[in-house]
Amino acid sequence: IPPILQGANSSHLTSSLIPMSEPTTLAELLASLSEEERCILTMYYLRSMSAIEIAELLIVPVRAVDAVIAAGKAHLSGFIGF
Repeated sequence: IPPILQGANSSHLTSSLIPMSEPTTLAELLASLSEEERCILTMYYLRSMSAIEIAELLIVPVRAVDAVIAAGKAHLSGFIGF
C-alpha cells in the first residue's frame, strides 16, 4: 500500500506496477500513475472531492494530499504536454 494510504480504510488496495510503453489512451495514462496518485487524483477530479475531504477520508495531512495532487498533475502533464 502506498505510504499515504497506509492506515486508511483501504485494505483492498494492492500495489502493482505494470511496465508499459508510452500511454496512448486515457486508461493507459491513468494506469501509468502510481496507485497513490491514481486514487487521489480520481477522488479529486472525478469525484470532485476537495483535498481536505480526501485527507479526512485517508486520515493523512492535507499537505500530503496536496503534494500527491501536484506530483500527479506534473506526471500527467509530461505525457499530454501541458
